Amino acid sequence: MSHVHQGPLFPFHSNLRNNSMTIALSVPGENDSTVRHLNQRKQEGITIISIKIHKHSTIAKISDVNISYYITEEWLENANITTQIPVMHALEAVAREIHDLNG
Repeated sequence: MSHVHQGPLFPFHSNLRNNSMTIALSVPGENDSTVRHLNQRKQEGITIISIKIHKHSTIAKISDVNISYYITEEWLENANITTQIPVMHALEAVAREIHDLNG
């Protein structure tokens, strides 16, 4: 019997964990709740892929695969306004590869 696990933003059924992955997006890569959530997913055997600016961040280090890109962070007062266009490109590339693998 499957049951529902609470994710940080939405619940998901335990039977969806088989052969699944989590893609983590976080500019600084040091958010405590994100790190905790990813560590929990990793303990459950879920593959973690991160798309990060900094390959040496905590999130990048705990990921099974890290896709790094290099861009200058931009700040407006206390808000990080760094463009996410490279992340969108990486997500589209990963989606195309998965589609091709499942062919």
